[in-house]
Formats: sequence, structure tokens, C-alpha cells
Amino acid sequence: MSARTRGFTLIELLIAIVILVLVSGTIYAVLTRQQRLARTQTETLGTYATTRTGVMLVPEELRQVGVDSAQVDPDLLAIGPDSIRYRAWRGVGIACNVVANGGGGASWTLTVATALSAQNLGVLYSGSGALAQNDSVAIFVDTDSTIASDDQWVKGIINGAAGAATTCPGATAIPAKTYPLALNAAGTAAINAGAIIRPGAPFRKFEPMLLRLGTQNGQSWLMAQSLYPAGQALTPVLGPLLADSGFALVFRDSSATVTANRAAVRRVDVTLIGITDRQVRVNNGNGALGIVRDTLTTSVALRNAPRH
Repeated sequence: MSARTRGFTLIELLIAIVILVLVSGTIYAVLTRQQRLARTQTETLGTYATTRTGVMLVPEELRQVGVDSAQVDPDLLAIGPDSIRYRAWRGVGIACNVVANGGGGASWTLTVATALSAQNLGVLYSGSGALAQNDSVAIFVDTDSTIASDDQWVKGIINGAAGAATTCPGATAIPAKTYPLALNAAGTAAINAGAIIRPGAPFRKFEPMLLRLGTQNGQSWLMAQSLYPAGQALTPVLGPLLADSGFALVFRDSSATVTANRAAVRRVDVTLIGITDRQVRVNNGNGALGIVRDTLTTSVALRNAPRH
């Protein structure tokens, strides 16, 4: 007589199913919690990276903005609580010759060495490349080398293409190029008042720039715009930021007092408030849905600002 094979009873099957459901539910809950935590950490780290990039990028742009001791023509062109227009310095060079072309002091020919020499006349450097038409430049004027009170930078535009290859004046034939230069009204007035641009004068290549808080696709960003030539678009460079206050600027004078006078500014306080791109679970992924913020503030002293 063969032995009967015993199977599972219905109760045993039900118990096994319940245990399987409980274990599966526990595993699913753990995986879901880990997924929420990973999403929260990724979004939060992205926000931290945004603000930290911002507090390096913005001061780097503003650190070369110069102070005009006479408070006549500062590099800050316009200031506001969430916007700043300024001359961004893009390179430095030495003019081996500067010749007036007439025209009431507005038209000049700028000669720039294209090779290094023992006389320390050199090509434009700081990674900006050669001069080109429509570039903005500022040339140092030192009418009387025995005093500092008359030192100033006169501004102008390279208003034409570079000329043919030439050489700097002097016994050593240093390769050079010439560029037509049109001084602005303030520069022309300075020349007509007796200021002298001397051969060997340093010059700086700059770009008029705007930084401001702007909106794109429903989110706030730090936007940048080159102001010359006119008509260039605003470009988002950093974000997303907190709407209305994600990019905030405070301008201070030499006594650290808040000022709205751009010529009196000696230091700029910059605040950036980054936010996550979307809502995440706060409290390490276990809390309610919300936006995570990260706030950083830095202070930038302008170039040549007196230290007290």
C-alpha cells in the first residue's frame, strides 16, 4: 500500500501569503524611503553647488571693478538692489605708441606690440586674445609722472579693423599692429584739458556687463548680458534662485555705510539664495514636500579701494 503524499493546507498557504506581503511591504517602504533620501540629497547638493559657484563667480567678476578717486567716472555704471552694471576687465596690455589723428582729441591710432621684448612691451594677455573691432579699452594717462593726482584712465572704442603689421618706434624693431581708437566724450575732454597719453602707457580691455536677477521658464536666475554691442540677449548663468531676493546687493562707501551713489561705492555685499529645482522631502527625506534653500553672503572690495 503506497504512502499518501501530504500537501499544504489552505491555512498554511494563507499564512505564507501574509508573510510574503509583509516582507514585500517592508522592502518597498525601505526602497521608497531610500529613493526619497537620494532625490533629496541630489537636489540639495545641486543647490549647494549653485550658491558656492555663485559666491566664487560674482566676486571674481567684481574684484577688478575699479574705484575712481575723483568720483567722476567709476567702473560701476549703474547699481540697484538686484542688479549691477559695470566694466568687466578682460585683459591688459601696453601701448608702445599712441598718436592723435586730429578730430578734437577724439581720434587716435593705438600701436600694440605683438611680441615680448626686453623693453617689456608685450601682447595683450590675461587670456583675452588680441584686440578686435568694437572692443572697449581704457588707457592710463600720466600727464605728470612726479604726481599722482592727475592719473586717470580714459576710455574709448576700437572703431575699426586692425591695420597692417608694423613695428613699435625705437631702435629695436618690435613687431606690432595698429588699431583705430575713438575716445569717449569724457576721454576727449580730458585730452583737450591737457592730459597726455604717453608711449608705453598701459591699457586695459574691458566689456560693459550687466548682472541681475531675472526670470526664465517660471524660475529666477542670475542673468548676465554684454552691453556692447547693443542688443545682446540676457543669458541665465546661475540658478534656480529664490524669486525676488535670490540675488541681492548692498553697496557700501569707505565708512561701510550703505550708499546709492555709484561713485562712492568701495565695497559690495553679495547674497545668493539658491533653491532646489523641485520640491523634495525635507528632514532627510522623511518630512513633508518643500523647497530647500541655501544662503551664502560674501563681500567684495573694489580695486584700488582705500583700506582703513
